[in-house]
Amino acid sequence: MQLFVKKPCKKHTKIVKAGLLNEDCLNYEEIHDGLGVIFNCYKYFREQLKNKSVEELNNLHNSMFNDTKRILVLITLDHDDVNEQTIFDTINRAGVRLSAADIIKNNIFKNCLDKCESAGLTRDDVCNIYDDKWADLFYKLPEDSNIWDEKRPFGNVQRTNLEFLLYCVACIRWGKQKDIFSGLEKVYSDTIEDFDYYTLEDLIEDIHEYGKLYKKFILDFKSDLDDEENPKYIKYDNGIERLLLILDKFGVQMFYPYILMRIKDVNGDIKDKDLIRDLKILESFVVRRRLSPQGVSDYATKCDMIIRNGIDQLINSDFVNADSALRDIDIRNYLLKVKPDTAKMLLFFIELYERRGAIHEVNALEYKFTLEHIMPKKWTTHWGSVTVHYDSKEYLTNSEEGRNIRNEQIQSLGNMTLLTSNLNSSVKNGTFEIKINGCGPGKPGYNKFTSLYLTKAIVDQYNYGDKIWDERKIQQRTKELCEKIIHLWPSFYDQQIVTNNESNAGNSDPDTVDSNSLFINKFTAEVLGDPIKLLREMEKKSS
Repeated sequence: MQLFVKKPCKKHTKIVKAGLLNEDCLNYEEIHDGLGVIFNCYKYFREQLKNKSVEELNNLHNSMFNDTKRILVLITLDHDDVNEQTIFDTINRAGVRLSAADIIKNNIFKNCLDKCESAGLTRDDVCNIYDDKWADLFYKLPEDSNIWDEKRPFGNVQRTNLEFLLYCVACIRWGKQKDIFSGLEKVYSDTIEDFDYYTLEDLIEDIHEYGKLYKKFILDFKSDLDDEENPKYIKYDNGIERLLLILDKFGVQMFYPYILMRIKDVNGDIKDKDLIRDLKILESFVVRRRLSPQGVSDYATKCDMIIRNGIDQLINSDFVNADSALRDIDIRNYLLKVKPDTAKMLLFFIELYERRGAIHEVNALEYKFTLEHIMPKKWTTHWGSVTVHYDSKEYLTNSEEGRNIRNEQIQSLGNMTLLTSNLNSSVKNGTFEIKINGCGPGKPGYNKFTSLYLTKAIVDQYNYGDKIWDERKIQQRTKELCEKIIHLWPSFYDQQIVTNNESNAGNSDPDTVDSNSLFINKFTAEVLGDPIKLLREMEKKSS
């Protein structure tokens, strides 16, 4: 057994160095009780080994350092001693601290051992459950242990995948509790203290089932994304993978408990219509919040809310609520300045949407593109002669107002596209003509990247004679892309109006009818039958 201590004491050091480096040898026969426990341990082992033959000592030494064997440590307790789990934790935490997952596992199965007899079961039954439901999933193969021990950001700290899984289970079962991030093991310990055996067994079964889903939909998906030899291709019609890609690339993980719960609710059927709808609402929320200036600090609270009350709570609390600033009119404003990683994701899914269905030769893409600013951020050298147009006015590029307008427009989504690789710097910062046609061998322009519909549209526009790219073009393209974004990630406001209308259908008092039910009557049957037209008309009336 190797015992780790925080700092070697002087007695321990004296024993280890005895007879080495000019240190005095120890006469173990002179050791007495007054010298302390460590010296007496040394005396005990010396007495046990003194009559061993050289061959026996060699065999013992080889056994201690044989990777295929393990040394069992027996701790004998008296009736008045604390429980064995406390002693085990104390020994281990004296040096290398047990992980939260280890502590939780030990507490769960210790409770099972303590309570199995009252359920008419034996300790062997508990061991079998451990082997089948825990060890088989988390430790069966070395690669299993490695992947569950990998760390990921968890709030402001790093936690292993197994710990995050246990966090997900706790959120689903018991809700978001105080200090759940920093004290996950305490949440488990306090909660399961009064569980009977069968309630503990249900908890183990839940951890096992959610663990399988977590591995398949989160760990394996992430591994596939990172596999350069066998790239992962995403289809627009695959709602679960679409959402998982967005969460992974945006670094959002606090909604995983809800996703795991919903997948388990439908027994893993990712084609279930209700599941597809619910995940679509969550996807719209995450994308719209990503565009907004709001942060993600309330995501754990939001996740707890939808676990308890259903995903439609997001429609009421965020999509419909003007204070949340996630309405269509807000999204239009956000697209005037988009972060590069967000813009790349938006354009990627617009491209995927255009390729959906079997009629397209390529309807799945790898998320591996370069974001390109059509009018370059370094525009002064080659674009200074292009007049600044904004709000039906013209500005000189050498004026402060003109420069500010141009620099702002360059950051809007309408000035961005995707390429399969980076452009040469001379092309990247060149004129619009050079950006389209390139400037010689090894320096291609957009016309060599027309496999993407987004880029092909820009090249086609140029080839058809529209050879100017300025603020007017950027504004127009931003509006066009915005309509697609609002369609791909809707506010679900129309659904809420219909729901409220139905809930008030039997109300005979016109003074108490919800205003939404009056609002819906302003639309024609044609508009109500077309979601896109309905969204546009609602936006006009709301404005």
